[in-house]
Amino acid sequence: MQSYNGQYRSNADIERKRAAMRRRRIRQRRRRIAALAAFAGLFVAVIIIIVVVSRFYGNIKSSITVEAGDPLPSVEAFIDTPSDSIKCETDISSIDTTVPGDYPVVFKSGMFSKTATLQVRDTIPPVATAKDVRLAMGSQAGVADFIDNLVDKTPVSASFVNKPDFSKTGAQQVQIQLVDKGGNTVMLNANLEIFDDAEPPVIEGAKDIKVYIGETASYRNGVTVTDNKDQDPKLKIDSSAVNLDVVGVYTVTYTATDAAGNSSSVTVNVTVENRPDNYEDIQKLNQKADALLEKLKVKDMSEVEKAFTIFRWCRKNIPWYGGRIKNHDSVVQALKGLEGNTGDCYTCAVTCQVLMERAGFETKFMERKNNLGLHYWLMVKVEGNWYHMDPSPIYVRQFVCFLGTDEQIKWFSNDMRPGYYDHDYSQYPATPDKPLATAEYKDGDYTLVMGGN
Repeated sequence: MQSYNGQYRSNADIERKRAAMRRRRIRQRRRRIAALAAFAGLFVAVIIIIVVVSRFYGNIKSSITVEAGDPLPSVEAFIDTPSDSIKCETDISSIDTTVPGDYPVVFKSGMFSKTATLQVRDTIPPVATAKDVRLAMGSQAGVADFIDNLVDKTPVSASFVNKPDFSKTGAQQVQIQLVDKGGNTVMLNANLEIFDDAEPPVIEGAKDIKVYIGETASYRNGVTVTDNKDQDPKLKIDSSAVNLDVVGVYTVTYTATDAAGNSSSVTVNVTVENRPDNYEDIQKLNQKADALLEKLKVKDMSEVEKAFTIFRWCRKNIPWYGGRIKNHDSVVQALKGLEGNTGDCYTCAVTCQVLMERAGFETKFMERKNNLGLHYWLMVKVEGNWYHMDPSPIYVRQFVCFLGTDEQIKWFSNDMRPGYYDHDYSQYPATPDKPLATAEYKDGDYTLVMGGN
């Protein structure tokens, strides 16, 4: 027995007490270890989160800068180290790089997100050249008329530094300011000349027109307008009086006006006739002629080149018949000529005439008047003057009559082939003294020569 605080306890009681205390201390120790372990786990988790977050945020660039108008950067350009866990929440393709500004680009990885910035900057000023302007008194020009070859990747506004004075003649300098979306500024200096103009435009190619009922009329075909000052005079065609469904003669008025307000007018007659019995043959002829002209590609040629191309085709492609044809139906013979059948001077002349007229030229059918027998050729109006054109491929080594003058055919008729081109000169327009162009024959072909004797 032992005494404890004045009491006596057995050894078994003491041992039980001690065992309980040991167990209590063990539980306390385990709780402390568990608490330490929980704290350590929490600490480690926090560290891991901090590492993950710092890696995510550090892996996304805060901003990327591009020049205005340049291609958009890829999503990957914002990420230093590619990761499948990082997703871009912004549709970058919707950003317009021609508009400078700061555009947010959002990235997410799990529960974390970061907003980067796409900075669109315009640091390059516009590039342009100044364009000098000449105007007739009374005309106006906008700021765009003084600017050429403007290049910039963002919208550019243009304005006069000092507005030009369009009310006085003479030369003056015009200063234009260009400002793009980024605020970059460029100054241009151009020259403005205001001149007096009292001369009206000149209308050429307006001629009388013949159509059949049911057809359309091409009033603009072959008509040109030129002016001594204005590079772009305006042409108005008044055909309001024409009734293409009623036989008759009507007038069409062409009025040209230049920038100074000067105007000129030309009036032509439009004759509407009933369709002839051979109307279908005429349509066929015109279609064949148009198809050939398209094949010859005359549309964009000068008038001289166009006339020479038609002349050369007729001389080389209509086989010459040594005798005289009896059928002088112009439509029938022109169709034969276009189809490559043999013919005489009449066939050549009417074939060339339909081609020239379908190409927009005025022509006159010429006939020899003497006791030598018949011969046919054309007069054609080229660049405002009348000339002789003989598409028959004969006497080529003596004289090639392409845009020939009166003096040339008189010489040939007097000195080379007496009476060959005899006709009443007073009934036809006179030609210039010198030819506009000639054609030379060599080795079976023809060559265009500008000018001549």
